[in-house]
Amino acid sequence: LFYAVLIYIFLVNHTDSVHIQLAWSYVVLRVMHSLIHLSSNNVSWRALVFGLSSICLVAMILRELIVLL
Repeated sequence: LFYAVLIYIFLVNHTDSVHIQLAWSYVVLRVMHSLIHLSSNNVSWRALVFGLSSICLVAMILRELIVLL
């Protein structure tokens, strides 16, 4: 879903600093999720980081939906 959203945002030329920050935040949080999984595997921390990354993705989608409406 992340790649599809990024491609859509790029193709419709809606790239701005907020989208770029959200995309990089998503990537960093997913890397953190993977590192937690590989090291301590603390499910509480993994769930928190996963939730935050999901919020970034949902924010990107909602911003595009608002533009469409």
